[in-house]
Amino acid sequence: MSANFEAELILGKKRYKTAIENFSENGILMTNPEKISSIEVIAGTTIDLELDLISPETLKPTGERAKLSCKVLRVKKTHDGIINSIGLEIIEKSPEYEEFLKILYSLNWNISD
Repeated sequence: MSANFEAELILGKKRYKTAIENFSENGILMTNPEKISSIEVIAGTTIDLELDLISPETLKPTGERAKLSCKVLRVKKTHDGIINSIGLEIIEKSPEYEEFLKILYSLNWNISD
């Protein structure tokens, strides 16, 4: 599903603001990670992600977050080596993420596996 949700990528004790461009029940495409070097994120590693949740009534952020554990599938870099997108497989979902998907389904958003 195409989207533009705010999220935070967590690498150890560091946190980076990012946007979710595309997601499904089992995967996520993040774009514009904030100043992440290719040394910090490589395919095959596991990272944590916190996704801002939205209200079904207003479609605005609620201030709550869903926590996900993800495996990095691919990293796309610019010509100068800066990461501009990261493809992830969701390996652990919080109940909040499951509820978030139910909300989107109820709004007839097209989410696929």
